[in-house]
Amino acid sequence: MTACLLAVYFTYVNFQPGISKAPITISSAKEINRDAFENYQYSPLPQKPASLLNVSHGVTLAADQYDHLIIDMGIKDLFEFYLSALGEESLSVILNRIQNVFTSQLPPLAVKEAMALLRNYVDYRIELAEVKNTMKLLQAGKGANLNALQEQKNQEAQLRQKFFNHETYLAFFEKEDVMDKFMLTQLQIVNDPELSKQHKQQQVRELELTLPEEVQQIRKKAGQHGELNLAVKEMRNEGANDESIFQYRAQTLGEQAARNLAQLDEKRNKWKSRFEHYVLQHNNILDSGLSELDSQLAIDQLIQNSFTAREGIRVRALVNGL
Repeated sequence: MTACLLAVYFTYVNFQPGISKAPITISSAKEINRDAFENYQYSPLPQKPASLLNVSHGVTLAADQYDHLIIDMGIKDLFEFYLSALGEESLSVILNRIQNVFTSQLPPLAVKEAMALLRNYVDYRIELAEVKNTMKLLQAGKGANLNALQEQKNQEAQLRQKFFNHETYLAFFEKEDVMDKFMLTQLQIVNDPELSKQHKQQQVRELELTLPEEVQQIRKKAGQHGELNLAVKEMRNEGANDESIFQYRAQTLGEQAARNLAQLDEKRNKWKSRFEHYVLQHNNILDSGLSELDSQLAIDQLIQNSFTAREGIRVRALVNGL
């Protein structure tokens, strides 16, 4: 997700209030990252952006008995936590926030190692965003295919070899790669024209058994939720009201889960309404006869007035995908 945000961020950061108007490109983002690595000094930072207010990253960093950084998934989670605010504040401030966590939790040697890892991770994310953007352009109008997906995964693997040692790869990406390999193999099976439906189902079941036990359990639960969502969709199509939906969910998942899902429904409906209203206004601007520049300025102002900075990035990405 963050890689997508990076790609959108580099394109649209100029429209975000409170962020430098200088163009942010792939190369300039790497310069910001290099400068943050080479010239870090601890300093107080402004209040966290809205999306991170009253939220803790919950990560405790650690060093071994020789003060070397212990590499685990928590470090990646820390990076992603702060990088998720791209577009709400500048990349340099985000990097400074992460670096301040290093100095507050780690001994000097581990801090140095963490700084280097952060630089590599952000450069990796920048290049990954570029790869995904390039692949998207190449596939435009052609539709995704297995060869294209495999090529993208091959390029991702090359980037990981470029930026990370084996220990970091295992901590950050091994589980993700297991799932990616599973999904690609599954796609190959279901798209094989020489296999019957029964043979496809059998091979997919056998493939699922190769996954780690914890992943199998997660997929089983996800399948149950998928069946529940399908049943709820059918109930809504038949005119069921919110109370009927709640009772059905409560019988299946329990009352607390049903309440949580009802709140999520409400949140999604509000967002859908806001987005649909924006699309209507957006299209009215495009149909108004304004020049291309004036139309873009009006759309930028509409986004700033209607959404938070982070929502604005999501809106631009959604509209571009329409």
